Amino acid sequence: MPSKRIPDNVVHALAAAALCAAAGAHAGNGDWDYEFSFYAWAKGIEGTSGDAEIDLDFQDDILDRIDSAFAGSLQAQRGSWTLYGALEYSDISDNARIEREFDFTVPPDGPDATITAGTRGELSLEELLVDAAVGWAFAENDSMRWELLGGAKLFDYETTFEFGDTAVTGPGGGQIPLKNRKRVIQEDWWHPFVGIALRAQLGDAWRLRARTDYGYEDSDNNSWLVEAALDWRFNDWGALTLGYTYLDIDYDSGGRQPYIYDVEQQGPSLGVIVNF
Repeated sequence: MPSKRIPDNVVHALAAAALCAAAGAHAGNGDWDYEFSFYAWAKGIEGTSGDAEIDLDFQDDILDRIDSAFAGSLQAQRGSWTLYGALEYSDISDNARIEREFDFTVPPDGPDATITAGTRGELSLEELLVDAAVGWAFAENDSMRWELLGGAKLFDYETTFEFGDTAVTGPGGGQIPLKNRKRVIQEDWWHPFVGIALRAQLGDAWRLRARTDYGYEDSDNNSWLVEAALDWRFNDWGALTLGYTYLDIDYDSGGRQPYIYDVEQQGPSLGVIVNF
């Protein structure tokens, strides 16, 4: 299966933000301070995706099924303003055997016939989350900084079913084999959000970071994020970070065959911060 291509609008937005930040760093009125972090988010997932109920524990269900993953963020600060950007990507796959029995009514008003459909194949789920925000410090002292946040999140999900061996069994016992079938479900959406961020220095080596934001496009497209992290600086350019993130996503595309994604993702994270 080919790797997922990041949408062009995401690439263009990230490139424009990077150019603006680079230009601003040479625009006078002080220098920009940059902070890059990459981390692993050991998240569990619980909720509904399409018609399927999801209850995945990171250690028991997800860890052995990750094909690839990346999570990183970039922060640029100057004066009262801070630019935030983050990208998270994961590709999870698993082999499964699925069998379902249902009744089929012979038209126009004939008797019910029991049909059994069984398949063995591979399920792959690719997730992409892009987060971009601007922060403005409304309260600050030597050890603490409070910021108002405004930005947008982009969600992009693609689910692929590759059926290697599928058979439909009719009421007479006859089987119709269906091989090499593939179905791809892809959906992406975005919404703006507002929030509050806190950074508090706890001595020379320790720092507390916290953030919460609420995103809303309409009643069927919203999210709620709460996260906190404790950073330990081991030298002038780097730090280790340990945190916890909770993300609640509620999306319904509407229409005759809606795509529904109503899940909670939460778990600890561990990463490295680089200052430059």
